[in-house]
Amino acid sequence: MNWCDRLFSVLRTKPAPQPPTGEQLIRSEIDRRRQRAYDLGLPHAFGSFGFRTAFILPECFTQPRSPWAVPPLVTSAKVLSYHASQLTVNSREFTFRREDRDTDIGWTATLSLEVGGQLVFELFGGIEETPAGSEFNGGLVTAFIEGPWVNDFLAMVRQKEGIDKKALEGARDHVSEAERKRFGL
Repeated sequence: MNWCDRLFSVLRTKPAPQPPTGEQLIRSEIDRRRQRAYDLGLPHAFGSFGFRTAFILPECFTQPRSPWAVPPLVTSAKVLSYHASQLTVNSREFTFRREDRDTDIGWTATLSLEVGGQLVFELFGGIEETPAGSEFNGGLVTAFIEGPWVNDFLAMVRQKEGIDKKALEGARDHVSEAERKRFGL
């Protein structure tokens, strides 16, 4: 083998792959868990429920006929502070916290959920002002520890969505009935 063949054979040889470092393994696991939270639908459910509903429920807990009726899984609710409330769901204490910040890019919020005093989920996003009020927009998962709380939380959100849907249908039926009466139908 001449010198030219030896040079090119060395250049064509790929170095052996290096095993991932500890930091790379941790980063990979964080990405995997973040994706798991997205796959479960937690950012969407938590963004809508955690931004507004979790802070309104304690005030209307005693008003089951209100459009903000409480899901049956919630056995108690209380306000801890302006942006913190606690709901008891299947004997678990869910503490919702919301921290708003005014930044160079506009208002942002961090929504967090603690179960039994441990942070299990956190979501970061922007706050968008709409004609209907403030809306949580976005959803970067910044903390997620999977556990039995996930099923309870998602069941509670589904119950709340069902209650809201029935209230909206009832309002539509009521409007339709009033219109029919005005036209003698």
